[in-house]
Amino acid sequence: MHPTPNFHISSPPPPPFTHTHTQGNSLRVFLVRPEGFLSGAGFRATYTVEDAACGGELTSAQGRFASPSYPDSYPPSAQCVWTLGSAPGNRVGLSFLAFDLEDSQGCNKDYVEVHRDSAEGPLVGHFCGGEVPSNLTVGNTLWIKFNSDGDGTGGGFVAQYTLRA
Repeated sequence: MHPTPNFHISSPPPPPFTHTHTQGNSLRVFLVRPEGFLSGAGFRATYTVEDAACGGELTSAQGRFASPSYPDSYPPSAQCVWTLGSAPGNRVGLSFLAFDLEDSQGCNKDYVEVHRDSAEGPLVGHFCGGEVPSNLTVGNTLWIKFNSDGDGTGGGFVAQYTLRA
């Protein structure tokens, strides 16, 4: 059984939480009204969905993806490839919200590699360590590879993308 976040009526609102142990594509929220509590100002909830898959083709107008097991450390010996694609004439924007990979000389151990168009396309960036890479906006397709070697790990990364006209 996984832990269940538990929030009570309060002001200010409770802090944001990350729930990573759902099955399928749903998260249930139960609202319980205490006895005697008849009315109130209501509530507002927001959410984001991070693609937890290790790689894949992402074509929605915007979204997020993360290293395997994020927000926990990524596993050793992992390799994931994502392709972000929009219609010809459009552009892909990519920004990293969090970035913590094992640092190495030449970024040859754990790294994120970004190419335009495909694995054989022009190199846009090769990143490792703890410095968050700059925002990128390029042509209509980005190919992104995450690689971790068999020795040491880090906190991982979260990236956000937008497909722009």
